[in-house]
Amino acid sequence: MSIKKILLYVVGVLVAVSVVTGIFIYIRDIKMAEGTVSYNMYYLNGNTGTLGIDTRTVNLVESDDIMFKTVVDEFQSGPKSSKPNLLLPPEFKIKDRSLLDKIARIDVEPSFDSLNSGSKALCLDSLVYTITDMSFVDSVSFYVDGKPYMTDADGKEILFNRNNVRNNPVIEPEKTQWKMVTLYFADKTATDKLAAEQKRIEVKQSLTLEYQIVEQLILGPGKTMLRSVLPHNTEIIDIKTENNICYVNLSKSFMNINSGDKKEAELSIYSVVNSLTEIPDVKKVQFLIEGEKVDTFSGIDFSKAFERNDTIIR
Repeated sequence: MSIKKILLYVVGVLVAVSVVTGIFIYIRDIKMAEGTVSYNMYYLNGNTGTLGIDTRTVNLVESDDIMFKTVVDEFQSGPKSSKPNLLLPPEFKIKDRSLLDKIARIDVEPSFDSLNSGSKALCLDSLVYTITDMSFVDSVSFYVDGKPYMTDADGKEILFNRNNVRNNPVIEPEKTQWKMVTLYFADKTATDKLAAEQKRIEVKQSLTLEYQIVEQLILGPGKTMLRSVLPHNTEIIDIKTENNICYVNLSKSFMNINSGDKKEAELSIYSVVNSLTEIPDVKKVQFLIEGEKVDTFSGIDFSKAFERNDTIIR
């Protein structure tokens, strides 16, 4: 084979690899743009006999049925947090799950019957609390090996919800820690600049630090010479960090800047970006509005991932 043919072959391979890589990145970004949502998973605390919370983030999809099955499968996979005492008994195995008219039907393996009565009750409690954390589920129809777990005097199946679970479970108090964070707000003395505020916040284990930083930006500063540039009715849909990019999914109200003011929009963007990039693992911030990338925001290219901007800081 001639050198020319070899070079053409190598170039062809490199082009093919580049195209495949580009397609992969595009699909990944589209998937990420669909957004995520966080749910509380309730597990047994082996030391206290109560329920503990393990918050899990899953990809957001439009189908309630798929969302339901995803959450149930995540729950079945067991606790993932650093809380060492949370557990899901190995005898508690879900064999089938379905959703119809806001009623979740869960059928578990017969090994469930080998648990003692207290463990059975806590397992049912954990399942009911987890599944009804989804807004589109009202109650749980619970079966053991195809048979209703509990019936009333007339032999009718009992549906379970948070109001009638048998032992009214005690949810263990969430442990918190304090952390000093740097937040950036608009400087009242310089209309086109941000200024830093150091704030000691109580960090909850069930929420990411990124989530709680944006939460603080919405609440506003403690210093009188600063002001928030995020609308107070902004809702946080979800926030997660992957590959050093923090994906911030907010409600449409975030974009309600007066009269499409470009400078105000820029301040609101970098209030979030500069505050989040104080976290070492966050290098860029990608905004999503209700799960979608938005092309422009008050004349600013809003589809890109934003890097830190120190020139806007006073």
